[in-house]
Amino acid sequence: MSFKYHIKEGKGFTLVELLVAIAIFSIAITLVTYAFKQSINIVKYINFPYAEDLQRLSKVRDAIRSTFFYLTQNDAADNNLKIFQFYFYGDKSKISFVTTKPILIKKREIVLVILEKDKDKLVWKEYPVYDKDTDYKTLKTRKKPKKLVILRDIKSLNFSFIKNNVEKNFLEKTFPDVIKITFQKSNEKKKYTYYFRIVSNAYPKKEIGDSIYEEF
Repeated sequence: MSFKYHIKEGKGFTLVELLVAIAIFSIAITLVTYAFKQSINIVKYINFPYAEDLQRLSKVRDAIRSTFFYLTQNDAADNNLKIFQFYFYGDKSKISFVTTKPILIKKREIVLVILEKDKDKLVWKEYPVYDKDTDYKTLKTRKKPKKLVILRDIKSLNFSFIKNNVEKNFLEKTFPDVIKITFQKSNEKKKYTYYFRIVSNAYPKKEIGDSIYEEF
């Protein structure tokens, strides 16, 4: 008596399936490698000696980008008409503006900011625009500002303002297109330059606000 064994052959991978599997595996390896490199870059950034400076300058950038107008009162008009007012002042050592993105006063939507060099520091000061201790018509306040040191150990610092592609050392009552900050640390020869662009579209929004306010 003889026995016959029948072995059923299983279906193998086709060439197309094999190529697809290799492609998916290659993509997975690429993504893992990229994520690993990014994590290394983040660690390098955290350990960078001026990482905190960069973080604070990033907050300054966001506030400057949100430079805006505010509602005030026109005493020259007979009916004390409320108007939307722009405010900006800038010279070589100081800038002052109104922003909708405060750094320190979290519960305020609109604050007055003064950013200026104080001895060897670049100091950020914030005042609430609409507060019982603030005259919103002149933006003068009796309250002490909240302060934040943006940069320390500053040897030199200079603000300049680019308006219609022209760089100026002084600007008032109009927004620059770009605020330029150049500074030098006390222990370094290198100078750092940062450009902060105002992108809040305050002018067209003010025109819309004026037209809406006049209807009421």
